[in-house]
Amino acid sequence: MSEISKFQVGEKHVFQKKITEADAAHNYGTKRLSNLFATPGFVSMVIEASVQMIDPRLSEGIISVGNEMGITHKNPTKVGETVTLNLTIQEIHEEEGCIFIKFEAYDELGLIGEGIHVRNIVNREVFFERADQRFKPLGL
Repeated sequence: MSEISKFQVGEKHVFQKKITEADAAHNYGTKRLSNLFATPGFVSMVIEASVQMIDPRLSEGIISVGNEMGITHKNPTKVGETVTLNLTIQEIHEEEGCIFIKFEAYDELGLIGEGIHVRNIVNREVFFERADQRFKPLGL
């Protein structure tokens, strides 16, 4: 069984998080929005939820890595509110080894954002070998 065949279009995952001061916009260079959920924090939340959805089902030595992110952050959320993220596998491209995850995020007042996140299923060792080769000219 291939790793990607462990997943099916339509699978869902729900992730919740209470927004803290660490998630606020002032931590990302936007000092005037100090008590509001930052878009980079939203992106981080999508990545964390997607990894929780995908990686525990992968075999030893296989991981998922983010490839693309398309996000629309439509409404503000204040620090202290809870955000619920609903993820759904929208597409699977077996030949490329990637999973397209559609997401919608809600706070207590309604929709705050949505988008698509793509994760590739890769062999961890091979992935890091490729990274090492890429950085070799820099001596890193």
